[in-house]
Amino acid sequence: GICFYTTGEVINCSFVNNNAAEYGGAIVFYDEGHVTDCIFVNNSAKDGGALRFQENSNVINSIFVNNSAEDSGGAVYFYDEGEVTNCNFTNNHAKYGGAIDFDGDGTVENCIFVKNSATDQRPDRYFGGAIVFYKNGEVTDSSFTENTATEGGAILFKGNGKAINCDFTSNSAKFGGAIDFESRATVENCNFNGNIASSNGSAIWVNR
Repeated sequence: GICFYTTGEVINCSFVNNNAAEYGGAIVFYDEGHVTDCIFVNNSAKDGGALRFQENSNVINSIFVNNSAEDSGGAVYFYDEGEVTNCNFTNNHAKYGGAIDFDGDGTVENCIFVKNSATDQRPDRYFGGAIVFYKNGEVTDSSFTENTATEGGAILFKGNGKAINCDFTSNSAKFGGAIDFESRATVENCNFNGNIASSNGSAIWVNR
C-alpha cells in the first residue's frame, strides 16, 4: 500500500488484494487526504480495510467491494472529520462500522451501501452495519440495503445524527434495524421498508 506523511491526493487508481498489519490496507494518510475516482477491492487491515485518514479528509466517486478491518472501518476509517460523496460500498466488514467508521464529525452524501456488516457483540461498543459515527453525523440522499449489525443495522449515531432523503431496505440488527440513535435524532423524508430488529426498533431505535 501507500503511506502519506504530508497532505496527499490519489486520483483514478485501483487497489486490489492489499493488506496492512495496522492501518489502511491500501492507503494510510497521516495528514489530510483526498481520494477521487478510485476502486478498492479485497483490501484488509486492523483499522481502515482500504483507507485510513488521520486528519480532515474526503473520498469522492469511489467504489469499495469486499474490504475488511479487524477492528474499525471495513472500507474507510476517519480518525478526524471526514466527508464521503458519490461512493458505493458493497460487502465490506468490520467489528465497528462495516463500511465506514467516523471517529470525528462526518458527512455522507449520495452513496449506496449494500450488504455491509459489523460483527462485534460486546455491550460497551457501538457498531453500525454500514456506518458508525462516534461524534456528530449527517447522511443525505443515500440508500442502505441488507446491511447488518448488532446495533444499527445500517447506521449508528453516537453523537447527534441526521438522516435526510435516504432509503433503508431490509437492514437488520438486534437494536435499530436501520438506524440506532444514541443522542439527538433527526429524520426527514426517508423511506423504511422491510427492516428488522430482533429486539427493539425495527426501523429506528432512539436510545438516549
